[in-house]
Amino acid sequence: MLYLIRPQQTVDWVDLPHHFADVAAEYGEPDMALFNWGPVEQFGFHSTVVRLALRFGIPCSTGIVVRGTDLVPFTWLLDVAKLAETPVRSQDLPNEDLMETLMPGWKQESRNMDERVAAAMTAKATELREDLDEELNKPTVPELVQHWRNLGGVLPDPI
Repeated sequence: MLYLIRPQQTVDWVDLPHHFADVAAEYGEPDMALFNWGPVEQFGFHSTVVRLALRFGIPCSTGIVVRGTDLVPFTWLLDVAKLAETPVRSQDLPNEDLMETLMPGWKQESRNMDERVAAAMTAKATELREDLDEELNKPTVPELVQHWRNLGGVLPDPI
């Protein structure tokens, strides 16, 4: 999967293998802006996406193309954060009183399990945040920064 980040603050995607981007980067053709791009639904324009694009992207006539794998640290963090917003409450199921009668201690064990799941989610979010920070600590590619500016893009702060 490839993503096209444009200075007009849009992110589009196309379901093509990464090697298309590699070939375009190596030979300068085709202009990847000509691919059949569609709007991204899972996340929108975000400064972190631009920051990653400035490190790992490939310039095209309308923006910077990024391989899906280069956005994984960001998208996984978004996914885990979204999951963590809704606390797990496994004891709030239909017939919970029946379960407690059949298996005394079921409600308490369910609460304990919910706490373990929440702790695991927090730990995973911390790990993913560290992975993302590691990627963002890598240097930007000066040519991509200049390309972004030339297209009228605003550089994020921090870059």
